[in-house]
Amino acid sequence: MPDEKLQQVSVLELQRCILQQNLGVFVRTGSKLQCRFYGHDLRFTVLSAKGEGGLSSGDLLRSSSVDGDDLEEKLQHLTVSEGHSSPSASKTPRPSSAQVHSTPPQRMPLTPSRQGPAAFNTPKAPEGRAGSRISSAVFHRITIGTEVTVMEEGSVGPEVSHRAGYDQIGGLDREIQQLRELVEVPARHPATFSRFGLKPPRGALLFGPPGTGKTLLARAVAAESGASLVVLDGPQVFSKYYGETEAALRNVFKDAVERAPSVLFVDEIDALCPKREAGTSSQEARAVSTLVALLDNLPPMQEKWVLVLGATNRPNNVDPSLRQPGRLDRELEIGVPTASGRLQILRKILGNVRHSLSDEDIVETADAAHGLTGADLAAMCAEAALHSLDRHLKDPTATDAVLSHEVELNMADVAAALKRTKPSAMREVSLEIPKVRWSDIGGMEEVKLKLRQAVEWPWKHREAFERLGATPPHGLLLYGPPGCSKTMVAKALATESGLNFIAIKGPELFSKWVGDSERAVRELFRKARTAAPCIIFFDEIDALAAHRGSTSGSSNVGDRVIAQLLAEMDGIEALQDVVLVAATNRPDMIDQALMRPGRLDSIVYVPLPDLDTRREILRINLSKRPLGDSVSLDDLARKTEGYSGAEVVAVCQEAALIALEEDIEARHITALHLEAALQLVRPRISQETVQYYESYWASTGKGRHSRPGLG
Repeated sequence: MPDEKLQQVSVLELQRCILQQNLGVFVRTGSKLQCRFYGHDLRFTVLSAKGEGGLSSGDLLRSSSVDGDDLEEKLQHLTVSEGHSSPSASKTPRPSSAQVHSTPPQRMPLTPSRQGPAAFNTPKAPEGRAGSRISSAVFHRITIGTEVTVMEEGSVGPEVSHRAGYDQIGGLDREIQQLRELVEVPARHPATFSRFGLKPPRGALLFGPPGTGKTLLARAVAAESGASLVVLDGPQVFSKYYGETEAALRNVFKDAVERAPSVLFVDEIDALCPKREAGTSSQEARAVSTLVALLDNLPPMQEKWVLVLGATNRPNNVDPSLRQPGRLDRELEIGVPTASGRLQILRKILGNVRHSLSDEDIVETADAAHGLTGADLAAMCAEAALHSLDRHLKDPTATDAVLSHEVELNMADVAAALKRTKPSAMREVSLEIPKVRWSDIGGMEEVKLKLRQAVEWPWKHREAFERLGATPPHGLLLYGPPGCSKTMVAKALATESGLNFIAIKGPELFSKWVGDSERAVRELFRKARTAAPCIIFFDEIDALAAHRGSTSGSSNVGDRVIAQLLAEMDGIEALQDVVLVAATNRPDMIDQALMRPGRLDSIVYVPLPDLDTRREILRINLSKRPLGDSVSLDDLARKTEGYSGAEVVAVCQEAALIALEEDIEARHITALHLEAALQLVRPRISQETVQYYESYWASTGKGRHSRPGLG
């Protein structure tokens, strides 16, 4: 039968064929089965054989209902390995079920096997050794009601390791080295450990954002050490029935010990073992106590090598009793990869993909993928593949054969996918930032320069900063009259820099519940660190960081928020590659602790636009509208003295509306329309307000301040 037809055969038919040709056969985990399928001799390995009852090999030999010849015929396809059996499922399947592992027809061509059936040899047990090893093996008989599941090779359930070694993981060299020390050093130097009275580490806690490779590392540890991988998924263990959760935990640990050497991986350990507090349920408390007891009662590593690895996104929510020595001894942070780490990950992913990217293209992509985790990068490459396929499918002459040979990724596909892929940490706070360019903002060249110095230079010219020992600014404050484009400048910064951008309005962080506001500030900075390099833009920061003691009431939530904000900006945990940009109309109301160097390093006064800036604003806005020949931008710029940038834009908008009121079929905006708009839109910033900002700029120290020459 041709391979093409074989590939179209359903797995269901293959399962039925396996069952029919092996009825009556006794199997156990690790047994070998054969099946003649459309002229092909297929071989399978039994990964799990579970059911009710079961017979030991000794029982089979002593059974009077089965004679020797019949037994030999029944067991002719069975092979029992004296080494490690293949890992079995950690979850109990249905009764009378057998899971069979095979390379499926759709994944690789199958060729007839010339090997004969494997023989089952029963070693003779020594006299007086009734409890010999072979007699403890439990067999199950395949019947018509047996459920057979065929699994793909390398995908045999969540508890079996994909044999991915350290060499297939990119961007985690430091973490891999720490894990190798944890696993390999005690195994290579057991005598040294014993001489100094040291106990090999029992386990480790892996923590970090989702998608950074915690589960992949656990699988790699199992693969490199030749151990079985048993996965314990925290939320799936819980049961509503009393005692079942504890029993499930005991069964998983028992399975890990029986399959030693093994790696027991507890995913989402914070859900299984949360902090025991006043509000903790009795079920959660019992689960924590059971897990702690099971960790303490594991056999010594010299007898049964069982390494326990826990993974969580929230390490502070894990019960402290698990983080003590002798349990989860080490704690490894698996953070968001750096630019070099992203480069390694991309090279690993693209190594298995047909593409036309040069090494420079890959480096450029890695540098631009700010804040993306390994999972994000894999998703980006998948998106690029879809983009490439969509591009080729637009050709009506393309056939499947042509597509299979010609579809490849190029830089345009990757660039398009990168724009669509957002960092995991930013998905909850990601904003659709308007596409504002520096060219859309008239004048303000010194303000733009200050923002580039504070935001773009530190990551574009990192070596230059290190060479001169310069510390990148942590923050920048824009202050000035309303309508002077402070917020618009921040939008342009987000667009032009290409960095991750989080925009927050001061009042958004406040909550009526005690502690929620501080928690919101911590969560904001945590997400910014995860997505670094990142910009946090605080609009109307005076509402968030008013002078401490100025708020009334017993809660003092404002004071606590400021204290938390100060701690996040320059506390014990360094704030790296995160820049704060704040805007306000009332700089005198901001707490002075925020205004010192190291927090808001650069304070920029954004005054009313001068003549040249107003002319540039008029040019940018009126270039999008049809103008009459009589319109003079120089004349308009002189007549808008004292107008803010927003008011100058309003004049242009009002002139267009006046032209439409005069004639709905109007084709141009004339000088008369603009003159009428000037009469309707008057400057609203008084001279006293301007004087206030000038006085504040002069009195607070010009050395650290920057006053653009705009007025």
